[in-house]
Amino acid sequence: MFLPGIVAVFVVCLCATLALVPIVSRFAVRMGWNDTPDQGRKIHTKPIPNIGGLAIVAGWLAGISVFVVLQRLFPSIPGGAALVPPPLVIVGAVVIAGVGFLDDLYDVHFRHKLIAQFGATLFVIAGGIRIGLMDDFLGGGLLAMAFSYGLTALWMVGTMNAVNFLDGMDGLAAGVVAIVLIGLAAVYLIGGRVVDIVLSVALVGALLGFLRYNFHPAKIFMGDCGSLFLGYLLAVYALHGKAHELPVLALVIPAVAMGLPILDTGTSIARRFLLGRSLFSADSDHIHHRLSKKLSHRNTVLALYGAGVFFSVGAMLMAAVRPRIAIEIFLLGTVIVGVFLYWLGYASRRARARSVDHLALSGDGSAGEPVMPKVVEDDLADAHV
Repeated sequence: MFLPGIVAVFVVCLCATLALVPIVSRFAVRMGWNDTPDQGRKIHTKPIPNIGGLAIVAGWLAGISVFVVLQRLFPSIPGGAALVPPPLVIVGAVVIAGVGFLDDLYDVHFRHKLIAQFGATLFVIAGGIRIGLMDDFLGGGLLAMAFSYGLTALWMVGTMNAVNFLDGMDGLAAGVVAIVLIGLAAVYLIGGRVVDIVLSVALVGALLGFLRYNFHPAKIFMGDCGSLFLGYLLAVYALHGKAHELPVLALVIPAVAMGLPILDTGTSIARRFLLGRSLFSADSDHIHHRLSKKLSHRNTVLALYGAGVFFSVGAMLMAAVRPRIAIEIFLLGTVIVGVFLYWLGYASRRARARSVDHLALSGDGSAGEPVMPKVVEDDLADAHV
């Protein structure tokens, strides 16, 4: 019953999201809930509904509900409650999606969103999910717990915003998160562990259904409702499973699978810090912006899907081999990533000068004349830049 139940969850989420997206889109158009081009950082050319995340959330919840019902009907399902995320985690996911929805409508200040993100993290900690990397070293007392909770909060908030930053081109965030989830599920299965698999399967199904309407040219955007929701669940899934017996590799391997959003966020933070700008100031110099100057919009997204596969396969290999070989794989991957960043121009003087001048992409996403150097004090909004 295990495999048919998992398949049922996937199919329900896929079909539910496919059916819900047009309904949400029509409602958004009627209410005027659109992402409007600003002639600056945003590369779409006409207003597009920006609350598609509601369909993702509803589709995911539909799949979770189906599996819970199947558990009640067939108590002998292997794994039992371990297959489904804790109830508090589900509540936290809905809460952060609601915060994102409010931001899509009313442009909530980034400080308030950060507070909400830390608040949503409390549901995760209360649900028993946290980073215990230093528990033994710190003696397992109050200091160890404080360190664990702080590190967990930083991981959760960082991942939510990493996915938010990645949501900059049609289909990019949805596709990359689906790839990462599949990679993480494979990592856990390599170790013989099946934890929260319903979370992953349900979300992949919902994302594939959403991509039917979100891939270039997008008919709807997920908005902060979707990106914060995805980041929250991705962070939870990376923490709840166990990727390796060694504590350090157990933390590093999921981070490798999530390499693309982490890399994009890391380069953004480093760039803004070196330029003396607020870490939350928006710009048009993310990895997808750089790559879109070399490739078409569609090919840029497909290339970044390939990058997501690269990181996921690397994580799978690290989980399947001895620790020494896993470290060698990590170092080799680091060199490849460094070459990729150099090819994109992040290490060149010319690139740094361009960042200082705030040159951005032209309206159609191709290389060309710079648009006005607008700096927005909120990169925690639905970027889609």
